[in-house]
Amino acid sequence: METYTNLIPTELDNELIQIGESTTEGMFRIGEIANYIANQAPDTKKEFIYSAVGSRCGKGKRTVREFADVEKFFHDEWRSYEVLSFDHFRQAYKRRDENWREMLEWAVSSDSGRPQTVDTMVKEFAGTKEEIEPVRKLIKRLSKLVDDIGAVVSSNTGLLILDKAEEIRQLIEKDTGCDAIL
Repeated sequence: METYTNLIPTELDNELIQIGESTTEGMFRIGEIANYIANQAPDTKKEFIYSAVGSRCGKGKRTVREFADVEKFFHDEWRSYEVLSFDHFRQAYKRRDENWREMLEWAVSSDSGRPQTVDTMVKEFAGTKEEIEPVRKLIKRLSKLVDDIGAVVSSNTGLLILDKAEEIRQLIEKDTGCDAIL
């Protein structure tokens, strides 16, 4: 059986690990910056802040919002698990009301000396496909609906729609544990 370490030459393996570490740190830092700006400018809509931050680092506002949410939740915790990628934290965040700590502990406790992969962690802690698939389809439909409505209304109304979409996203994530990118 071929393992990842047998497939990837050592010098490239080390480079990939270094890139992964800097990427994780960067994603947490982007989220931290967005949260800092939101705290400094409480009267400014968060969606506007996420767009502004995203425009400076080449990320979309939804991505920055996700970075900010994950960073805020794991602010004091993530360095305890810094061998994990941001995607580990992103997936654990989806289960923040359930077993996120168990997920992260499980991911770092690999016998191989390296963390479990994100895919393996998700499989270990995921509900059945039958439970999750209908929710994902609903999320896609809601996302398209919000985009379609946003394209045909004024900018003021568009902001109200985005606020309501954020409320829907939070309800979906809280009730299902599924990532609701609207």
